[in-house]
Amino acid sequence: IGGGRGIGQSIVERLLTVYPNIKVHTTYREKNRAKLYLRITNKVFDYLHALTPVLHSDLVEVKSVLKGRDVGEELRSYDTDLFANQINEMLTSNQYDIWKENCKQATKEFNWQQEEKVLLSIFEKLSV
Repeated sequence: IGGGRGIGQSIVERLLTVYPNIKVHTTYREKNRAKLYLRITNKVFDYLHALTPVLHSDLVEVKSVLKGRDVGEELRSYDTDLFANQINEMLTSNQYDIWKENCKQATKEFNWQQEEKVLLSIFEKLSV
């Protein structure tokens, strides 16, 4: 991504710099694209940290991360007209500000400081 401030710039800072006008992120991926499964969840974490509601696919990996967090909506159809309509509905929804706040709450759980604790715990168990 161009225009960054150099090494050490977080993905959140880049997202906020490069995508300042984005109102909804999507995880529009076809189910048969298995290579993308792991990358999609990482992108969802980035979107949450950018405090941007997510229109997400029904992939199990994504649904398991977002379940119960109310940070957007699940994609109802891959039809392009219905997809566009759903984005427009989200943009005008009374839920929009709630989704943004819920993204903020989700970042308290999904961050490297929390993941560090999990990883250290795993390494401690392995070293015993």
